[in-house]
Amino acid sequence: NKNEDSQAGKTVSREEAAMAVISRLGLEKISKLSGIYKTGYDDEASIKSDYMGAVALAKALGLMGADTFNYFNPKNEISRIDAVNLIINYINLQKTGIYY
Repeated sequence: NKNEDSQAGKTVSREEAAMAVISRLGLEKISKLSGIYKTGYDDEASIKSDYMGAVALAKALGLMGADTFNYFNPKNEISRIDAVNLIINYINLQKTGIYY
């Protein structure tokens, strides 16, 4: 597939990964509500406004977190270990459900 080939070398930022998983959970429209989300991360100001809701929801649902200095590092490429943890957390959330 030509489209898959063009995406093969593309990197994904941490904020993009948050949006992807939140969208997969069906929460994209809710994540787009503006002015209601806070993450508590020390680098919150560097999170793109389009991704703020997704990052906040990913944190609240236990899908993604901060580093030891309370930085989310939204523009950094998601590491393999963080991607694996995100997938595991997503699967666990699917088992238990979003609504506690």
